[in-house]
Amino acid sequence: MTLTKVRLIPLTNEHTKKILAAIPYISFITVPTGGIKAMPNEPAYTMWGRPIGVMCNKSLPNYLGYKLVNGIIKGKEFQIVAWPAFKELDLVQDPADLTLVPLHKGALKAYRELGAKNIRPIAIPPEAK
Repeated sequence: MTLTKVRLIPLTNEHTKKILAAIPYISFITVPTGGIKAMPNEPAYTMWGRPIGVMCNKSLPNYLGYKLVNGIIKGKEFQIVAWPAFKELDLVQDPADLTLVPLHKGALKAYRELGAKNIRPIAIPPEAK
């Protein structure tokens, strides 16, 4: 934006429906009016968004998925140093609320033990049902 004027192109409901039909695990966010500090007069707009997360294959041993989640959550202060906005995240509940793909079985166990509530059905992997 320093040298070139930027114009945001929001996604319409029609766009998001077409995208979701092809890629059902994509998520979308709505940025509120003034949500970009450098563009305070930009109206609200919808764009694709991706929750922060770690992906793994279900063949990862359950104990490693469990340890990975515990390590990330219990080591949150180290990540905040690198990215201060990380402190705003609820590392226990957000994955249960935001995921559009099943959690790893070991990760699910960790989230439950750490206090995640009302885990969405999509987050429960078939092997944990």
